[in-house]
Formats: sequence, C-alpha cells, structure tokens
Amino acid sequence: MQHKLSSPHERAATPDHGNGNLWVETWPVLRRRKLLILGCGIVALVAAQLSTGRGTPEYQAVASIRVDERQSQPPLQDVVRLSSGNSRSAVANNISTEMQMLQTRSLARSVVDSLGLRTRVRAPAGVARSSIFSEIAVSPEGERGEYAIERTARGTVELLDRTSGASLGRIGPDGRIEAPGASMRLASTAAQHPRIEFDIVSSDAAARALSGAVEVTRQSRDTEIIEVRYRGTDPELVRDVTNALVTQFIEERNQSSSHSTLSTVGFIRAQISGIETRLAAAEEALRAYRESAGVVSVQDQATTEVRQTADLVAQHNVIEAERVALARVLNYAEVNRSSNTDNTTSSSYRDLVAFPSLLRNQAVSSLLSSLNQVEDRRADLLARRSPSDHDVMILTRRAEEIEQQLHTVAVGYLQGLNSQAAALDGVLASSNRKLGQIPEKEMRFAQLQREVTGLEQVYEQLQARLKEAEIAGAAEDVSVRLVDAAMLPTRSLPTKRNLLLALSLVVGLAGGVGLAFVRELKDGSVRTRGDAQFAVGVPVLGMIPRFGHPRRRFYQSVRTLLHPRTKGLGSGQSSDSTAIIPAATGEAAERAYAADAYERLHTNLLYAHVRNGCRVVVFTSALPGDGKSTSAANFALALATRGLRVVLIDADLRRGSLSTVFRVPRAPGLTELVSDEKRSSESTRTVYAAGSGQLDLVPTGELPAHPTQVLDSPEMSALVETLRARYDLVVVDTPPLNVVSDATVFNTAADAVVMVARAGVTPVEALIYAGEVARNAGMPLVGTLLNGIDFERDASYDPAYRWYSYGKAYYTEVGS
Repeated sequence: MQHKLSSPHERAATPDHGNGNLWVETWPVLRRRKLLILGCGIVALVAAQLSTGRGTPEYQAVASIRVDERQSQPPLQDVVRLSSGNSRSAVANNISTEMQMLQTRSLARSVVDSLGLRTRVRAPAGVARSSIFSEIAVSPEGERGEYAIERTARGTVELLDRTSGASLGRIGPDGRIEAPGASMRLASTAAQHPRIEFDIVSSDAAARALSGAVEVTRQSRDTEIIEVRYRGTDPELVRDVTNALVTQFIEERNQSSSHSTLSTVGFIRAQISGIETRLAAAEEALRAYRESAGVVSVQDQATTEVRQTADLVAQHNVIEAERVALARVLNYAEVNRSSNTDNTTSSSYRDLVAFPSLLRNQAVSSLLSSLNQVEDRRADLLARRSPSDHDVMILTRRAEEIEQQLHTVAVGYLQGLNSQAAALDGVLASSNRKLGQIPEKEMRFAQLQREVTGLEQVYEQLQARLKEAEIAGAAEDVSVRLVDAAMLPTRSLPTKRNLLLALSLVVGLAGGVGLAFVRELKDGSVRTRGDAQFAVGVPVLGMIPRFGHPRRRFYQSVRTLLHPRTKGLGSGQSSDSTAIIPAATGEAAERAYAADAYERLHTNLLYAHVRNGCRVVVFTSALPGDGKSTSAANFALALATRGLRVVLIDADLRRGSLSTVFRVPRAPGLTELVSDEKRSSESTRTVYAAGSGQLDLVPTGELPAHPTQVLDSPEMSALVETLRARYDLVVVDTPPLNVVSDATVFNTAADAVVMVARAGVTPVEALIYAGEVARNAGMPLVGTLLNGIDFERDASYDPAYRWYSYGKAYYTEVGS
C-alpha cells in the first residue's frame, strides 16, 4: 500500500485524510499529546483541591412566614377579583409583592443597624463573632475602616489602624473599644487570639451583602408560606440575621397596616364633617322655602299625580346634575392624572365621595379608602426618599391601579346615568303635557326634601364605615405571621467537593485537549517522510531511530558504535569511551540496531544517481541541532565496522564537535592538514569501532579566523582528492546551510550531499530554504536523512513508522 506524501500545510488544511472519520483524525493527536493533556488535568485537579481545601464552611438558616389576604379590606379584594377574573392570581400577586418587600434595601439596612452587621471579623477565620465581641454598636454615620486588636510584648492590648499601622489607643481591662463611629466590647474568649482583625464597612455595602446572601422563595404554588434563607460562615449570626429579617418585616407590615387604618379613619371623619355641613345647609334651605312659600301640607296642595310628576322631575334633575358633575369630575381627574407626571399631588378621584350613589357602592368606597391609604404611605416615603425609590415606585403603581379601577366603575356608572336620564326625558315629556299646571313651589319643595333625605342616608353610611374602621384598627393584623423561626444550624452546607474536583478534572482535560490541538496546528516541524521530501525535493534515503537517554542522546548514539578504546594514530594517545546503553537492550543488540539504520543509508546512496561512485559524502543540515554531526559520525562508524576504509572529516571550522564526541584533541587537525599535508599522520586519529573495524578521524584543528577561505582553497580540494584515492569512503561533516555558506564550497568535491533533518525539531520552512541554497550552489543533493524518530510515538504521523518500530525488539531478541 502506498501512502500519499504531503506537506504539513496540506495536512493541517485537510481535516479528512481519506478515512472519512473524525475520530480517526483526532485520536492520533490525543495520543501524541497525552502527557500535555494529562498534565493540564492534573494541574486543574490540584488547583481545585487546594481551593476547596482552604474554604471556610458555610451555614444556612431558614425561617417561614405565612402571608394571607388582608381581612380589613374585603370590598377591595372583590373588585380585584372581578377585574382579573381569577382570585388565585390576586393571591399570587400579593405573595410576590411581599417576597419583593422582603428583599428591599430599606429592610436590609434596618437589620444591619439592629445587629451591627457593619462590623466584619476578618481574622481569625471561621470563629463566631460572638466569641470576639460581646457588644457591638455602630452608628449609621460611622466611618469605614480596617482595624486590628493586637497583644503587645508588654502584655497590653492595643487597637491598630491596619491601613496606616498607627495605634489608636490601648484597650482597658473592661474590653471596651472606641473606634471612629463605633463602640464594642471584647468577649472573654477573645483573649485566646493574639491578633484580631475586623473591618467597619459602609451601610450600603453591608445592606448589599445582606441582600445578596438572602434567598426568598415560596414553599409551593398552592400554599401561602414564604421561606427566607440566609447563608454565612458564622452559624450564630446566620440564625440571628434570619430571625431579625422576618421579625423586622412583620413589624414594619403591622405598622403599615396600623397607619393605613388610622389614615382611613381620618379620611372618613373628614368626609363626615363635610356631609354634616351640607346636610345642615339643605335642612336650612328646606325650612326657609317652607316659610317663604307657605307650604304646610303636601297632601292638601297636590294630587297623587302631581307628587309622581314632581318625583320624576326631581329624580331627573338629580340624575342629570349627578351625571354632569360626575362627567366634570372624571374629565378633571383625567387631565390632572396626565399632568401629574411626578406623582407628587393627591389623586383627584377623591372627589368621587361627593356622589352619594357612588359612595353607597361598597366597592367604590373601599377603593377610595385604599387609594387614600396608598397615597398617605407614598407621601410619608416621599418625605424621606426620592420618587425613583423602589418602594415609592411600588406604591405609585398600586395607586395607579386603584385609580384605573375607580375610573372603570365611574365610567360605567356615568353610562347608567345617561341611560336613566334619557328614559326619564321620555316619561317627563308625556307627563308635562298633562301637568302643565303643577305648582312650581310644590316641585321645589319635593326637590329640597329629597336632597335632605339623600344626605341623611350618606351620613348614616359614613358613620357605619367609621365604626368598621375603628374596629379594624383595634384588632391585630394576622395576615402575616411567623410560622417557624430560624434555628441554630449545626451542620455546614455541603461544598460539593467531589463534584467540583470532577468538573475541574474535566475542564483541565478539555483545556489540555484544546492546547494539544493548538500546538498541533502551530507545529511546523518535519514529522514524516512526506514533510522532508516536500521541503527538499529529494527522496528520504534513511530514517534513524531515537535511542538512548534524552539528555545524552548525541553522545550515546555515537558511542554505541565505538569500541571501548579509542587511540590517536600519530600521538599514540588513547581515551576510554564506554557506550551508554539503555537497560532494555543489550550492548550487541543496541549496536546492531544503530548500525543497521546507517547501513541502509549507505545502500540507498549506492543506488542513488550520484557521480564518481559515491566516494565523498557531505553531511549538512538547515540549522544547528538537527543531528548532522551525529549522523555523519554514526554513518562512518557503521561502515567502518563492515571493514571499509573510512575517514571522517570535521569540516565545521566554526564550532566542530567531533573531537569532543570521540574524546580526542581538537588540534592538530584539518586546519593544519590543509596548510601542510605532511602533517597527515599527526592530524589523523584512529577510532576503533565495535568489532574489528577502525575509523580515521580528522578533527577541526585550531579554529581559523576565516573558515570559508580555508575550505575553499586549492589545498582543500587537493586534500579531498588525496583522501578519495586512499579511502573507500570520505565522510565530511559541514556547518548548517542556513547559518553559513561553508558547506557550499563542496559543490564540486562532493559526490553526494545528504541533508539531515531532526523529526519534530527542524522547521519545514528552514528545510525548504536549505534545499534552495543547496540547489542554487550546485551541490549534488541526493537525499535527506530523517533522524531522531520515535517510531512508536510518531506512528500517528506516518503509518510506515510502526513497521520500523519492530526493529528494536527484533535486535533485542537476537542480542539476547
């Protein structure tokens, strides 16, 4: 099976490589980056473990209150039910309103002031505030500050300002502390702590914190029970705050109900006073008319028909007058309502009380009373708050709802008056033709008498309403009552630690997967044979596995092929070079495995299209660290073990490293040999390879000031030709092409040039540029050598790697 060779850019831009399965493409990435993914997961898990381990336990207290409909205003509730068509919806709205009132900032400020919640203990953490302070009193205008109580070396206790570090005075034996705007007393158990830190925050900050920690919920949709929850780190304070919150709410609601009742009583008394004045005036007018008209007995002055006609006329006039007046009042109320945008003036719908017919309507009377109560509460709040305050806006909306209900009832009543007036017009038109002679004074008397009677009825109704209001004010409001008070919590809230750890692990692994794909997309290094062939444009002649300890890979790869003893020919010096072999393999197996990889390279070079029989082979690379010196040394040693006469030249006259690898002196070497060919014996070292082979090594010698001039000299060309004739193979290690141009001088002397690249290290772009440099210089570039391959790990990049990975196990079995 042949695999298509492509560039990293093509691989990155092509999500599907022919398998049609996303998992097939994703799994290799996850396998290659498994250490990165596991590392991210472990880091996230450890971070979550540390954060959850240092957390302070939290406690929660719950109190329950029952909210019923107000029993003092049944007519108003009837009107609401009629307008909405659903009594349970009205109850739900009432409970929702009370739940909102439980979370108002004004209620939170009251609890903050009553419990001194502006004082917060910072250290020691997890200690109840009552064990630090037995008394706390903070004025609403007190300044904010950060303080500390510390016991000095002399045994005294001082109050310190943590911000400035200044001492604010000593604390006396009674434990009384006087801070700016605050006074408190230390508890007897506070002496256990050498240092106590506490803050005094602003009222707004404390109220916001309290509102944020309070949760108000309804127990269920079918019950009128509200549950108030508060959570914190101090169990005693959690209980006290919850109880104070519900107690303060009930007290404020009772005060509001009492104030509303008193307002209703005052309103009714004012209306009674007005009706009394009007009734007295009507009776006086009736008495004066009797005296002036001489009316003594109605029966003697008019017939039954006259009385009926007079009644009709009086009724028509009353209806007409009431209709006109009601229309005027409605018009005035609408105009006043549209112009009263700031909602600061009282409602004009209060004038509806002047209409006895409407006042006799129990719903209208209740609505007017409710409107008066709401406006009185809103006026009381406006004296202390702005119109945009949340509580004021709630009352404003409630007043608008009542006004709308009054408007609806009044409009309906006006329409009824219009119909009655039209009907009476027809009856009176017929009666007037018959009773054209009815005395006007009799009709006037009947009208005055009817007005007196109507005012008397209204007066009696108002007196009855006044008694009802006074009774309601004397009775206790039980529409809101405490069901269950908060108890001292004995268990902290579950922290869901295991769930947090699991989520942290999942998030860490997900982040690791994301980071793995990011690194994979940004990885522009050579990974496969296709990458190398795409970059250089020549075939891959060899693939060298990665073996040995990662920190000593360069030296070990060479010493694996070395004999334990290395000698210099000319000087007779010797040095020990023991190979570092992994524990998984034996020495012979490691040596055979490494040698075989380089023998494959030699075989491919022999069959490549090279000139002069491939006697002079130059190794170069794109960048330093690609492994060219290692590859050149191992290539020479591998062929030397086969009995070939091989010479290895270190032509990197800038930073050659072969003398260090083989542990031989750097000089004399190539520099001296080029200048004086007679020094060949002392400039060449003999390295004994494993087995019976040996290798001649020419180190760099003294590093010259101008390396390119030395390498490009006629003496260098002559030296190469001399070595070509003397040895079966001349291996030359040259500097990287992308760094310096020293390697290009071998364009004519070399039979073959091998470009070395390290898998996972050499950038593809650098390799492309090196190939262009070699071709532009006319170098006989015949192939690339891909080294440092981890066949097991990199098999996900190139499927052919997995077959090469069997080689190590094969040689291990043979060696054993």
